[in-house]
Amino acid sequence: MSISPRIGDSIGLKSQMNNGFITADIEHSSLILCGKAFADLNNVKYALSALAAPVVFARGGIPVYGRILSSGDCPILLFAPEKTIQICSELHKNLTCNDAGVVLSSYGSAPFFHTGDSDLKFQMTTPSSVVFASSDCTGVLPLLTKISPDQAAYHFLAGYQDGKFVTTYCKDPSPIPPLELANALLSYLKQNHLPSFLVNVSDCGKHVEAKKFLKTLESTLSDSVPELSFGLSCDPKVGDLKQKYKKFLSGKYQYMPKEFSF
Repeated sequence: MSISPRIGDSIGLKSQMNNGFITADIEHSSLILCGKAFADLNNVKYALSALAAPVVFARGGIPVYGRILSSGDCPILLFAPEKTIQICSELHKNLTCNDAGVVLSSYGSAPFFHTGDSDLKFQMTTPSSVVFASSDCTGVLPLLTKISPDQAAYHFLAGYQDGKFVTTYCKDPSPIPPLELANALLSYLKQNHLPSFLVNVSDCGKHVEAKKFLKTLESTLSDSVPELSFGLSCDPKVGDLKQKYKKFLSGKYQYMPKEFSF
């Protein structure tokens, strides 16, 4: 639905009317657009996904802010910050869809939005691996390591980006409680026996090169990636980073499942 400038003025939105705005009313399944918002494709898509997410979740789907990357005949579910996606141009030709947003279900996975550039080959296919991209210039996080489903849920809740955290890898508020999403993702990983990996996109303080990053992602499809116990090291830097994670998560959630681990 849309509202006229006169109505916008009457409800105190006059200052926003010229630039436009989008509001998703999840309770009433309504999307309100005004002014230039009709031309803002990215925000319209985000609002639509926010509106649909609770319905999808209630019906057993898991809406997450990730992307499906194609590698041969194997799809990779990638969680990465927008900066990494934009910098690594080599990824673009391997993404099944340029828009972030994937629905996971018992039938497989599918992007939220099917566009002209969508690769239909991997529609409703269970990912072969799941990758969480973090950025740690201190070198505590390894460039690549295999992690358990419990660790995957933990890093999903706190996507670390050099001192900042991006909950569920989405900079915008989630219409679904993040802890519920993390628990659902944990169950999905366990039920489907999906291997999960943590990738550090910061190589000696610089963002890893696009080709190297793509090669790293593709290597998660092999059985040669080691499981490194980086969280058990006595290195003070490890302790400092773990405390940052703990402080962030304890500040957001009163209760954390015991199985979630660094």
